[in-house]
Amino acid sequence: MLIEKGLTPHILFLDETNWFTYIEKGEELPKKCSNNKQYHHHKNQLAMGLAVSEGSMIFMHEAYEGNKHDAKAFPRLLDVLTKRLTNLKINTENLIMVIDKGNNSQENIEDLVSKMHIVASAKHNQAEELLNISLSEYKYLYTNSKGNKIYGYRTKHEFFGQEYTTVVLYSKASCKKQKRSYENSKEKILIKLADIKRRLESNRGKERDKSSVVTEINGIIYEKFKAVIGY
Repeated sequence: MLIEKGLTPHILFLDETNWFTYIEKGEELPKKCSNNKQYHHHKNQLAMGLAVSEGSMIFMHEAYEGNKHDAKAFPRLLDVLTKRLTNLKINTENLIMVIDKGNNSQENIEDLVSKMHIVASAKHNQAEELLNISLSEYKYLYTNSKGNKIYGYRTKHEFFGQEYTTVVLYSKASCKKQKRSYENSKEKILIKLADIKRRLESNRGKERDKSSVVTEINGIIYEKFKAVIGY
């Protein structure tokens, strides 16, 4: 009925989420996974993809296995959504889909671009050279709801073999927050590494081999800092 009244969407936002359950057995969808958003990794979880329009109208919700990565679930979600839109006689070629970087893959992006326009975020390692651009090249874009000024640098960049208009964003507030988080994490890591050094230099206890020490260090250094902290 809403479509008949001309409320056809122009932009769709697709995102995936998960939540833990108390279901222990006997069901196909609840699965244990290490990325539960509520940090209940020991519980079985469910996952769901949700697509809404710019007017907050829900066009699709689809539950799937709790241990399935977003990028792996994306083809199924896109297929369900495309069929739903087709049944509503909505031309997908005129639509813009907004997704986050968790869905990034060569197959997913190619499949989505073949059906509609796309606005997406990229991982840092997919455009590292753009991070070296001087802030003097950035232009003021807008002020967000928290009063922080957002600056951007607009260019063209290739992702997955195709060139896209690309905007690199900068916020002084976000920069300060990330630096503070990094310094706090680094301090914790260095304290633990110093403790390993102290124990290794001690004559007490059983002698350790290199592999066991490396394994312990790998467990201390956060995954996102593996490329920053060498040992």
